[in-house]
Amino acid sequence: MTRILISLLVTLLVGACAPTHTSRRERQEYFTHTVGRHGENLGSIARWYTGSSSNWEFLLRHNPGLDPQRIQTGDVVRIPKAWLITTKPMPSYTSRRPTVRRPAPVYPGPDPTHLEQLDPVHDDQGQTTPPADQVPPAQDQWNIETPVVERPLEPSQTIVSDPESEERRRRIRDRLLDDMLQ
Repeated sequence: MTRILISLLVTLLVGACAPTHTSRRERQEYFTHTVGRHGENLGSIARWYTGSSSNWEFLLRHNPGLDPQRIQTGDVVRIPKAWLITTKPMPSYTSRRPTVRRPAPVYPGPDPTHLEQLDPVHDDQGQTTPPADQVPPAQDQWNIETPVVERPLEPSQTIVSDPESEERRRRIRDRLLDDMLQ
């Protein structure tokens, strides 16, 4: 009888000392986030710590006692360390509600048709700019000749340009580009 009791005692001790099988969830290491502000939700927490707000369901599976509709300041959210992209605390702007800014007030101004009478435009010498119908046409600074087309080309005809006119076109194009870039 003593042998049986000793055998039973040894079996129990060996069994107690043997490593127990733990679930994967218990073995996984977690980072904990304590909800610190009103308005934080699993989506904003997931976005900050895992990089995607769609991971909120993943966080919910790892926090079985947490109700996503009733997260309050002080609640602890466990985040698997394998999913972390940062351990820095969440900034306050991630849960801040948008603010509505009022536009600046608009004050009525003078009638645009009378603006020229109120303050005429002056050039560098202090002279008033003449009306548009008294301004001479602008001079063509590159002297570009506009070709006169007497009749349209037939489909069988091709346009042949000489190298001199091509070079002139290139110079004009380069001057235009230089003027635009200055």
